[in-house]
Amino acid sequence: MSVGPQCMERSDRRWLVRAVLPSADPPGSNGVGPVFRVSRVAVSPPGQSSSLPPHVSGELFLGDGPLRGRFWGFVAAEGGTLEPLDWISMVGPGMYRVLPENSRALDDPAPAAADIDRWSRTIGALNGVSVWRRVVRLKVAVIGASRTGTLAGVTLARHGLRELTIIDDDDVENNSLGEADAFTEADVGHPKAAALAKHIRGILPSSGPYVVNPVIAPITAPEAIQAAKNADVLFLCVDHDSPRLCASMLGVYYQKVVVDIGSGVHFGAGPVPGPRPDDVLPERTMGADLRLVVPGTPGCLLCRGGGLARGVQAVEDLSRGSSTRRPSDFRGHRAGSLRALNQASVGLAVQLLVDLVCRRVSATTWLRLEFSSQGILSVRYPAPAVSSAECPLCARAGLGDAAFNGGPKVDVPFRA
Repeated sequence: MSVGPQCMERSDRRWLVRAVLPSADPPGSNGVGPVFRVSRVAVSPPGQSSSLPPHVSGELFLGDGPLRGRFWGFVAAEGGTLEPLDWISMVGPGMYRVLPENSRALDDPAPAAADIDRWSRTIGALNGVSVWRRVVRLKVAVIGASRTGTLAGVTLARHGLRELTIIDDDDVENNSLGEADAFTEADVGHPKAAALAKHIRGILPSSGPYVVNPVIAPITAPEAIQAAKNADVLFLCVDHDSPRLCASMLGVYYQKVVVDIGSGVHFGAGPVPGPRPDDVLPERTMGADLRLVVPGTPGCLLCRGGGLARGVQAVEDLSRGSSTRRPSDFRGHRAGSLRALNQASVGLAVQLLVDLVCRRVSATTWLRLEFSSQGILSVRYPAPAVSSAECPLCARAGLGDAAFNGGPKVDVPFRA
């Protein structure tokens, strides 16, 4: 859950709610840091306090009796003055956002009639406008704008999302044109993030509250980290474990929903370079791992998502500040890429997110697709290899900036 004030004159300020701690101790005396004080009111709406005690960032008043179902909030501003709390986001099933009685924020405007007609089939399949409005209100950052990333960006836009951020520091190459969505020959040599953002703008309504922001930087860059912090959902479409690790850390620390997609095709004991005779059918392993990480439920990509295949190298890369770009030759870790496999993977991953908003999925979920050498598809939900109670990354969940301790410190175990 996150809470914050909203004001037109400045950017949002947000607080991450890590836990509810019933305690009679003075706030701050038990080492939990800044807290929000919660009180009940049953007679009349609360008045605004003149000041708050040290270590108290704000206070919530929950209605009781005749005021049941209503709430108010105030937060400490610069200089010690108080201002109204404007919204509370509940990160999890439903992805609800609620406004206090004294909020200055405006609720989402009713969608235009043209938008209702444009997405009428989606709205019908989601069983109503209210669910669809919660879906399109999500701020999603797509990290990686290659084959799965372009499909993810376009698919999310086709659902009607109002704010998308595309994060990638690579340029479009000729080999990007085969399996990726959105790119044309005119895009070769230009940043992938900018090219994908331009394409998505072209398929969204020409007017209305639609924003597509490209961030031409690696996920480890300050501007990319800030963009991820501003998002509700991080959609990971990368083929290198260094950016996957960094994005996973951001998701855990800042309580973001994380959707991770990894797909691949392998032959025999390992990738075989060069052409192969058509009449030779080597053993093939083909499939995808789709992982939805929901804050507040046990697990992250490390302890419930099967770890990182090249995690040790990812730790070393981040520790040294090495590039997070993909290797120049993909054959080092897979045989190639199939658009049909990527489409299936992205479609199911997006549906996991939509079903979280619909409250049909309520917890961290790992879905694995596997095609046998005979083309038979199997779907399973692997059990976690490590308990989240033993995961040092999960131990930092919700700490926000404090989790970095002055920098992206990496001291978690990975599978080699």
